[in-house]
Amino acid sequence: MKKLLIIGFFCLYYSAIYGQDLIIMLKGDTLKVNISKNLPEIIEFNYLNETLTNVEYKNNIQKIIYSNGRVQICNEKKELPNIENEDDWEKVIITFEENEIIGLTYCGTIEGSSNWGGIASVKGGENAIKEMKVKAAKIGASIILINRGWHKEKNKPISGYGRGVSLAGKAYKLR
Repeated sequence: MKKLLIIGFFCLYYSAIYGQDLIIMLKGDTLKVNISKNLPEIIEFNYLNETLTNVEYKNNIQKIIYSNGRVQICNEKKELPNIENEDDWEKVIITFEENEIIGLTYCGTIEGSSNWGGIASVKGGENAIKEMKVKAAKIGASIILINRGWHKEKNKPISGYGRGVSLAGKAYKLR
């Protein structure tokens, strides 16, 4: 009976130490957790020896390594760039897809404009986007979701004759 209790104790001890899942974040952090739910956009988990349930968006996760060895890749797209200051404005990413900003930290609304419009609206769009990227870099944002002033189907800024280009978006960064 004693041997059975000792073996049971070691089995529980082994599973407590080695029976953990690993979440590898895009920023490189590794979280040692027990995953309770794996949903399409989020992961629910508990840190070891805690009962509080935590949630993390898969957009922030590179991969998950389960305790049984199975690996799930959550995010194969490139990492968001690290923006240090205004000089990094060229690294800022422009997107039109809301699913690319899920789970990111909102930094603020960004606007950009140019007097170039009408038949020169493409040039005006380039100028407005550059202005937006510079503003985003000043606040440390890595990505801008443009949500006003862009014609998605034609892939160009919306502009009428005699008007310039005016774009607006929301800036985000990793936590």
